[in-house]
Amino acid sequence: MIKTAVRLDKIRRLNETSIEILKIIIEKIGAGTGRVDYGEIAEQLKLGRSSVKYAIDQMIRYGTIQIVDRELCVRDSIIWFEE
Repeated sequence: MIKTAVRLDKIRRLNETSIEILKIIIEKIGAGTGRVDYGEIAEQLKLGRSSVKYAIDQMIRYGTIQIVDRELCVRDSIIWFEE
């Protein structure tokens, strides 16, 4: 498990679409690592696949998520739960 802090200002840069994509990724892989289908996410959110890829690439640059062994990993410091 990767335990590094993510700067809050990086998370604040995410737009609503990126946050929705992040929620789907967290729902699919949780605190572990896993593969996600960009096309499936795009279909679910009624977006283009390239828009999903761009948002994920942005989140990787910001440090919100990262690639570990060719799979996505959500930083455990940003996983939240909705009531």
